[in-house]
Amino acid sequence: MSSTTVPGIISHDLLWPADKTCIKVRFMNGEPWQRGTVQLCVWEHYHAVPMRIRFQFLKPYDTSGLSDIRVWFGEESRSLVGRDAEKHLGQQTMELNLDVPKHYTERQSRMARQHTILHEFGHALGMFHQHLHPDFLVDWDFARLEKKSGWSAAILRDRYQPLENGREKLGPYDSLSIMHYPVGEGDTLNSVPPIGLNLVLSEGDKRYLTLAYPKPERASSKTPKEKPSSNIAITSGGTAQARRGGSEDATGSVAIHHKEDIYIEVLGFLGRG
Repeated sequence: MSSTTVPGIISHDLLWPADKTCIKVRFMNGEPWQRGTVQLCVWEHYHAVPMRIRFQFLKPYDTSGLSDIRVWFGEESRSLVGRDAEKHLGQQTMELNLDVPKHYTERQSRMARQHTILHEFGHALGMFHQHLHPDFLVDWDFARLEKKSGWSAAILRDRYQPLENGREKLGPYDSLSIMHYPVGEGDTLNSVPPIGLNLVLSEGDKRYLTLAYPKPERASSKTPKEKPSSNIAITSGGTAQARRGGSEDATGSVAIHHKEDIYIEVLGFLGRG
């Protein structure tokens, strides 16, 4: 699979294997409305993409069956990337914060939660932050971002450091990707135009997922069926690194995480990205 034809930023070794068609999700806590919001959002958006991967949501608190990713509703929004979840069997692999300020309208609340869910499940499918793409020519105003986020300059520089076209496979830059951080007025030193909070999967995101997780070709009725895995196997690429916008633990896994209220007001609310 050529990196010049695949939108997004990927590391092939973190994509789910070619014979996997279902990612099982277990909620570790949460109210019914939280779990329902996540399921509906994933079904409406990710299950509309013509890829082989689908999500199966297990019964709440069901520990009898094996799960691939485990969701905790907490104070942050973050996720391990793709198959890194396999290093943490039985443990939390994603955290979602679906709380919104009280002054949000119903639509603003729905859109804020939709962005958070789609973004984190994008990480779970192996997608990385689009603002790290080397073709995104930006000179960040780290002093301003430090004041807005509360993070140190060192942490910000680590999380905003562009990737190189080496270990990661880089497709075309996509400013509309659900994986792109918003860019506010004054956030950059080279007058990069503002980029709002992306609320849906872009066409680039959909193409990335379709190519990363192609459906097996249907066998002709005149020929015996063959296992599709030999035809759609994805060769191993690089390894996960903490500078992709997350933090690396002792196992080498990468958690992509975000901080509440770091970005500009979009549609009347501060976005998490």
